[in-house]
Amino acid sequence: MDNPNGLHIVSDDKFKTSPLPTVDHYTQTIDNEEKYNNGNGGGNMEDYVTHRELQSELEKQDLKVKNQFTETNSKINELEIKMNSRFNKIDARFDNINDKFDSLPEKIENIVMKNNQERDKEQKETRRYLWGTIFIGTVSMIISIIALF
Repeated sequence: MDNPNGLHIVSDDKFKTSPLPTVDHYTQTIDNEEKYNNGNGGGNMEDYVTHRELQSELEKQDLKVKNQFTETNSKINELEIKMNSRFNKIDARFDNINDKFDSLPEKIENIVMKNNQERDKEQKETRRYLWGTIFIGTVSMIISIIALF
């Protein structure tokens, strides 16, 4: 709820819900302070670093991450090269299979043509044999008839 004077008024209900600190809370806080301060009032200086030390450590971590990234990137590149070579081999095999399928009609046509040529050759030989037999038989008959007279 806003006040016309510009002040924001908060209801008392919000303050009732927050727990009050207990004696245990104060005891724990004192124990923590003694633990870190060692009773000297300033704390242990080994727990603190200078800006330069922090910057140096961050640069080391940054360099380490960059080196790991470079290593990972080079390994990925090697794997990509291996994968591409394997895909190229597979592509070559598929191309070889495709070439064989593409050449099948030509091979079938050649086989059929050779078969037809062999059949034609056999038919010619059969005709020659038949005509030769007829010719020789006719000549033999004519010679026999001439020999009878």
